[in-house]
Amino acid sequence: MINTIQPNFKQSNSIVKRGLAQLLKRNVDFPYKTSVTWIKDHSFLGNDGSNSVILGEGGVSPLRSIFLGIAACASYDLLEIMKKQKTPLEKLEISVDGIRDEKKTGRPIKDIHMVFKVGGNNVKQKKVEKAVDISINQYCGVYATIKNSSNVTYEVVMED
Repeated sequence: MINTIQPNFKQSNSIVKRGLAQLLKRNVDFPYKTSVTWIKDHSFLGNDGSNSVILGEGGVSPLRSIFLGIAACASYDLLEIMKKQKTPLEKLEISVDGIRDEKKTGRPIKDIHMVFKVGGNNVKQKKVEKAVDISINQYCGVYATIKNSSNVTYEVVMED
């Protein structure tokens, strides 16, 4: 039996139900598959078919895995964009901070702030800022997934 998570907005409720029903009728093979197996207490083993990660106690918290996901997604695209522009980066570190909305059910992520620390030979800040904007707004699937529920901001810091 498939349980659906109902969205918190009534207008789209019927759309979600119809969409799920259509997927089930077509016997869709979802291309992105992961699993989480309980190890003990609050520790879990997450697996994507190729790699594993410890989640919860002794590993990455589920909430922070979202932060890691958006940082990894944005960094991959940023590196590719800069390489295509013939200005490859020699250094890249992204820190992500977040705030939860303590007043809402489930305490969802309200705000996310990303700091891109970059460096490289002849790398200009304006060029990196434009590439970060393209990476986040056009290519990052994690951002596309959360942009309607979280306020995401970022800044670029140039380092030697």
